[in-house]
Amino acid sequence: MSKGVIYIATGEKSINEALISASSLKDKIPDLPITLFSIEEVNYQVFKKVILINNLQYGWIDKIEYIPQTPSEETLLIYRY
Repeated sequence: MSKGVIYIATGEKSINEALISASSLKDKIPDLPITLFSIEEVNYQVFKKVILINNLQYGWIDKIEYIPQTPSEETLLIYRY
């Protein structure tokens, strides 16, 4: 069963926090795939995949909408606006 982590980050501050967190996670588990959902395109090697958010609601509904798009069967969600 594949495992992975997704971050949902919007805005510069939360994207930077996701980058710091993902980098720390990669230091400990280098083979873990990490996906970033964001309102803007970012190009950091720590993220295996970046998926652009088209219709951000700034609420729990975002989790419901984007979690099914995770590329892993088991996923840890880290959510920060």
